[in-house]
Amino acid sequence: MTTESFFKAYMSTDIEQRRLAEMYVVGVIDSSEGELWCGYGIASPDAIQEQVYTGLKRALENSPRQRASTAIKSQLKELLPCKEAK
Repeated sequence: MTTESFFKAYMSTDIEQRRLAEMYVVGVIDSSEGELWCGYGIASPDAIQEQVYTGLKRALENSPRQRASTAIKSQLKELLPCKEAK
């Protein structure tokens, strides 16, 4: 799913479409936490959702044909990178 089509569903007034988009976000977040980004311990779910929205808006402007999951993961990795083990 492209960022463009995903964002349309994510911002839809159709409750079913919006819920499906929200579930998609949760799946991407849960499947990548601890691997690409780390931060449930320092960022609330609401803050994470807000950052996902920000990243999607930026991706929509810069590369609307990019996969939505890539845009979500990229935003989280940039903001909440995992610290390297010492």
